[in-house]
Amino acid sequence: MSQLDSEAGSFTINTISDLDKERLFKAALNEESDVNTLMSYYRDRINEFDRRREEWLEKFNKVRTPQDEAHRQAWELQKRKDESIELKQTLEEEKLKLYNERQDIIDIIKENDQLKLKELQDRKKISELSMLGDPIEQEIVFYKDVKPGNLSQFFNIKFFKKPSTST
Repeated sequence: MSQLDSEAGSFTINTISDLDKERLFKAALNEESDVNTLMSYYRDRINEFDRRREEWLEKFNKVRTPQDEAHRQAWELQKRKDESIELKQTLEEEKLKLYNERQDIIDIIKENDQLKLKELQDRKKISELSMLGDPIEQEIVFYKDVKPGNLSQFFNIKFFKKPSTST
């Protein structure tokens, strides 16, 4: 019996061992299937993540283009505002220069008018002084049946005083 027991025990051990191997194999298959299931789950998750990522990137690119355009337009607007401010400053400077030039022209015209008046006054004084200083030449002209008239000469300019025609 002991041999049988030992045989039986050995058979039993071998059988247990076969059963354990079978269980282990099934467990390994289960683990492998669990691993495969787990790997397929994560693979599916990664694929879903990649798909969502692509969708978000497309949405981002759609939004990004208008955002880039808006940024470019904002930049252009700021540049135009700066140019406008610079042009306004330049315009104000030029207006001030123009005003100063007009004032200078008005001053020159006033000075010119004053000089013309002074010239007229000086000519009048010269003419008065020359009349006082130059002798008057007189000639008497006789006309037939008329009283004699006087001819006066100033600065070689002849003034003729007509004789009266009264009888």
